[in-house]
Amino acid sequence: MNVALMLRWVWRILRGDGGLWLQLIEAKYLQGRPLLACPHLAGSQFWKSIQAIKEEIRLGLRFSVGNGSGTQFWLDPWLDGEPLRTRVPRLFAICADQAILVSAAALDEGWNIAFRRSFRQLRYRNG
Repeated sequence: MNVALMLRWVWRILRGDGGLWLQLIEAKYLQGRPLLACPHLAGSQFWKSIQAIKEEIRLGLRFSVGNGSGTQFWLDPWLDGEPLRTRVPRLFAICADQAILVSAAALDEGWNIAFRRSFRQLRYRNG
C-alpha cells in the first residue's frame, strides 16, 4: 500500500473534493459520519487501505472542533493534541460509547458521557 497516495485520497475526502466517486464513498461507507468516525472495516481494497492508516491520519491532523459533529470525543486529538483515550485510559475503557462525537457529549451545562459502570465502583488515580 502506498501510504502517501492513500493520504492524498483521504485529504480529498476530508475536503469534499470529488465528484461521483466521493458520493459513492459517502453513501456506501460514511453514511453521514465523519471519515474517522466511520466504523466500517470491510469493503473494497481502497476502503480497507484507508481504514488501515486511520491512526496515521489522526496524528497528522489538527482539529478545529467547531460544533463537534466531526470530532470524536475519545479518539481524536482535539484537546491539547492528544486523544483523551490515551490521557485517561481507565475512563475510556469503561465508557459506553467509545466513538461518541463531541457534539453528542457536550451539553450547555456540562458533559453527557455514559459509562458501563458506576463511579462508586471505580477508584481512579491520575497518573
